[in-house]
Amino acid sequence: MGLSRDLRIRTYSVVPLTTKIGLIECVESVLPYSQLARIPANVKTIGCENQKDFLKLISTTTSSQRAEEFSQELSKYERGRLRVSLTELSNCPEGFYFLRDNFIRSHSLHSLVGWLVSLGDRHAENLLVSLITGESIAIDFGHAFGTSAFLPVPELMPFR
Repeated sequence: MGLSRDLRIRTYSVVPLTTKIGLIECVESVLPYSQLARIPANVKTIGCENQKDFLKLISTTTSSQRAEEFSQELSKYERGRLRVSLTELSNCPEGFYFLRDNFIRSHSLHSLVGWLVSLGDRHAENLLVSLITGESIAIDFGHAFGTSAFLPVPELMPFR
């Protein structure tokens, strides 16, 4: 007796015209995750800007030191901004739970599928969120099948 999880990925049409140019369907009533979570544009980047800095960081610090610094930087940011945005989009508690549940289900599925196909370059601008359903919509698939591991600063996180 299996449980129905009602998992689905919201898709959109893409029509390639050449190997470098194509048409992408316009998805209405969406915002990038960064806007819903209200990540300030002037936030200090946590990490390295280039390969030289990355290699220096790896060679001069331990894994536990890097983890501690990362935790300290994260603690500076306000938490729960996505929750506030979903609450503002809702006109009742049930609406909030509907949006939150759809976001959690769809984002979890995007993370899993992205990990399976080694999808890289995942950041807050490459994830759209529907203002009507709360579903996440992944965009920008330029680094799939492990190609992000060969960037000047390799992306080694399995998913975000």
